[in-house]
Amino acid sequence: MNKIILIGEKEIKELSIIQLNVDSHILSVSIYDTQFINLRPVLGDELYNQVLNEVNQSIQDDSYVIPEKIKTLIDDYIKTYLIHTTIQELIMNSTYKLTNKGLLKFNDTSATSLQPSEIEHVRSYHNNKMTAYKSAVVKYIYENKLVQNTPDTNVTSTGTGWYLINKHSCN
Repeated sequence: MNKIILIGEKEIKELSIIQLNVDSHILSVSIYDTQFINLRPVLGDELYNQVLNEVNQSIQDDSYVIPEKIKTLIDDYIKTYLIHTTIQELIMNSTYKLTNKGLLKFNDTSATSLQPSEIEHVRSYHNNKMTAYKSAVVKYIYENKLVQNTPDTNVTSTGTGWYLINKHSCN
């Protein structure tokens, strides 16, 4: 299945303070990240996957109608939530860029090198995102019994300070 996003770039630009000239790639990555990292835990995996499946079905079959409760959830709740979480994500993604010159901070007219404390802040931010994705991978692997033991199930990050022990006795 392709990556399915629940609010498109055009729609999010029309319904928010995000300007029309925001880089499409940065925006699409930000939408997907906030959907996966922020929305999925709110809905729970079962409902999250059901919503994605309904949207995918409607994409695959133009005549398919998403059930009313799911459609309302998407249109009235999820999209609004994704608008605001995407704005939050864009603050980081549009300010800092990793280039062949290192990590740079951009503004309208120039790019500057970051101070060590700023680099650590950006590194910590992305470490937290990595931890969220890693946790999902570990969970998927064990729930689907793809492996008996995985070498690294530590999903602790400096941002959370939590060490999650899953139900399958792997810590």
